[in-house]
Amino acid sequence: MALIALTKTSTEFGEISIVQNRIAGSHVYWQEGWPQSEADRNGVSLAAYVHAIFGLVAQTPAHEMLMIGCGGGTLGTMLAHTGRSVTVVDINPQSIALARQYFCLPEHVKGYVEDGESFLKCNATVFDTIIIDAFVDAKVPHHLRSVDFFRLVRERLALGGCVFMNVYLRHCSDLSADVIAARMVHGGFDVRVLPPAAMAARSSHAHRRIPAPGTVAAWCCVRACRCKTWNSFNSTQLASTARAASSPKAYAARVGIWSTHKASASWSAMPLPPRTWRAATW
Repeated sequence: MALIALTKTSTEFGEISIVQNRIAGSHVYWQEGWPQSEADRNGVSLAAYVHAIFGLVAQTPAHEMLMIGCGGGTLGTMLAHTGRSVTVVDINPQSIALARQYFCLPEHVKGYVEDGESFLKCNATVFDTIIIDAFVDAKVPHHLRSVDFFRLVRERLALGGCVFMNVYLRHCSDLSADVIAARMVHGGFDVRVLPPAAMAARSSHAHRRIPAPGTVAAWCCVRACRCKTWNSFNSTQLASTARAASSPKAYAARVGIWSTHKASASWSAMPLPPRTWRAATW
């Protein structure tokens, strides 16, 4: 792959590099050797897990969105273009600026340079959806996956709201998502763990329980190392499909993995049943 270096910045959280794919024209955000984001010229993500979260959010009436963790901010860009009000929080002062410069993060998306937990403690705003996609290397920081943190998230979530969390697994027997799911349960959530296709065997005991209207639920979205993730579309197809769709629901229908009904009504188009952790049974 022919890459062009666009910028390199040293920060207290590690070196950030932005490179461009000479052939595809996409921009890639690297931090300390780990790819954080990739987007096309319009800021549409080329990461399948971002489209998975976007596809779920697009089926809900959520308007006020909080993203903890920015990187290239591609999910924030996509959600903002559907009319959602998006707030992005990142502890790295360079992250949001780079997302605006190289990944088309709109100026009207509110950005705060702050630790995610500190932001929630100091800000009483209630959000319809909270998305946690924050990493140090390949791990979610410990304080952003504690029971106390999830209780705080619960307090800042509107009635009937949802939480989405991206978790990176190093291998197919990595139980990090299960551990985090257990902590989310103790924080007051019903939790569904959505594994990539290569981990279907671990989901054989799961069922398709649908959250009742008004239920506070959390989805722990797994991104696995060296495993096929989410669907058979390649990244270019995902991006072009998102741009071609006339609405979020039309996008979901075109991708074909999420039901065009609201998440609280149907999960019938989902390729894998999610593992479900419930406070009553954990």
